[in-house]
Amino acid sequence: MFDLIRFLGYNPENSEEQSKLIDWVSSRLSQLDIDGWEYYSYRSKRGPEFYFAKEREKEPFSFNIHHHGFHDQVMILTDRLPDPEAPMDGLIKAKTNSGETIFFEGTRAGGEDQPEWRENMPMVFKPPNYHWYDRLKLPARARVQLAAFPLKVELFPRGYRFPVADKEHEGLLRYYASPVGIHLLSQNMYHPILEFGGIIMEVISYNNEFSNRLMHLATVQTLGLTMDVLIPDSATDFAPAPGMSVSATSWISGRIKEVFPAEPNDADPSWVFLMQTRIAGTMYHDLGEKSIALGFWDYVELRREPENPYDARAVALLTVEGEKLGYIPRDRNQEIAALLDRGEQMHGRLIYKFLKYPSQEYIIRVYTRNSIRLGR
Repeated sequence: MFDLIRFLGYNPENSEEQSKLIDWVSSRLSQLDIDGWEYYSYRSKRGPEFYFAKEREKEPFSFNIHHHGFHDQVMILTDRLPDPEAPMDGLIKAKTNSGETIFFEGTRAGGEDQPEWRENMPMVFKPPNYHWYDRLKLPARARVQLAAFPLKVELFPRGYRFPVADKEHEGLLRYYASPVGIHLLSQNMYHPILEFGGIIMEVISYNNEFSNRLMHLATVQTLGLTMDVLIPDSATDFAPAPGMSVSATSWISGRIKEVFPAEPNDADPSWVFLMQTRIAGTMYHDLGEKSIALGFWDYVELRREPENPYDARAVALLTVEGEKLGYIPRDRNQEIAALLDRGEQMHGRLIYKFLKYPSQEYIIRVYTRNSIRLGR
């Protein structure tokens, strides 16, 4: 499992370096408890993220990585696939949602590669903290930030085109993809692998904070996807640059950032984003063991408390069961309170929680039925 740190410029075969990395990350971990699972994570300022997971009161644990970036896209999430050999982990099955007719390498039932043209491509990715997403109702549309960690990568000069193997569609393409991870599932192998070719749109280079090795974070556009591809400087003969083409076989991780109904209709809750905020006053509203069951995208009710003795603009935040989590912070509630008083329909969605006695931290996104711009 520690071979994954190779993608971040660390040497998994060097036991001393591996030990130092684990000790350094472990001293900075935050904890996320979800039902019977314990997740520990470290998110560095420059992007790399490390994740450890285990079943409560059991020793075996898993190790995963991600890299947070600024690019995401809407995908259709279709299924959750728990890993039978590592129940704390699993994959999300999805398909692209670009609306474009795309080409990718599929596989026939007989095992031979068969190029296909269709309006979307199936794929799998590995999310951090797999069980954090257990309560999502699928299928659903979602905004997902994908990170690719190349097992193999090759760079080509600006203007390069990839050949098409299908004789019926001979030509050269700017993009291609093969959803290897989908095919591996039939062999009970839960590896989120994607082969793809695309164009580098931008590059950020930096030295990682532990080994000081040079890394390149390339934003790559491929079939209906925009991914953050992490390329160690030692992986290629020359540095990546915007306009170059790239071909890679990559491990794909993904962070789900926002979820929408698969088929929107007027009966659905409002989905116009209004604001993102922490929840204030959580120390006065300890939910105890109930807080452990709270998951990503859980519904949060906004309820006015005009008679609150401490703040006439108070907006309480409650779980779907009516348990109080806390309040919209006082410095951000004036316009929210006024809108609620006018009858505006709003609700919140949980996107972050941190539980470590005596601390409780939550972050929600607030949505409204109408498009409203808050003052600054």
